[in-house]
Amino acid sequence: MHQLSVSVLPLALSTQRVAKRCQYPLEVGTDGPEFRRIIENHWLPALHAFKPDLVLISAGFDAHRDDPMGDICLEDEDFYWITHLAMEIATLYADNRIVSVLEGGYNPKSLASGVEAHIKALLGLPFSEVP
Repeated sequence: MHQLSVSVLPLALSTQRVAKRCQYPLEVGTDGPEFRRIIENHWLPALHAFKPDLVLISAGFDAHRDDPMGDICLEDEDFYWITHLAMEIATLYADNRIVSVLEGGYNPKSLASGVEAHIKALLGLPFSEVP
């Protein structure tokens, strides 16, 4: 079973490597409203406390409701929403420095629509349903 977890990985490097990880596993079948609640209650406070210099996004789309691997029920609009939040964090603390890397997604149609929503958010375009 493939399980999704939402992680915040603030790293501080000096002569000794220190890593803190805020990880919140999502239950099978987690939908958009529950996902957003977890992000707002756990992920965002951790990011505001850390104040990152750079925001890195591992953009995986296997949490899409139509993806066979993730067992999570997110919609394209959820990917747009979380990308927008990551951009807000980058604006507040990282001088808009943000890097996004495609990480996964195993249904070509939902991968394409999720990536489109993600890129629209990165470009500052409004979300719209894919026909």
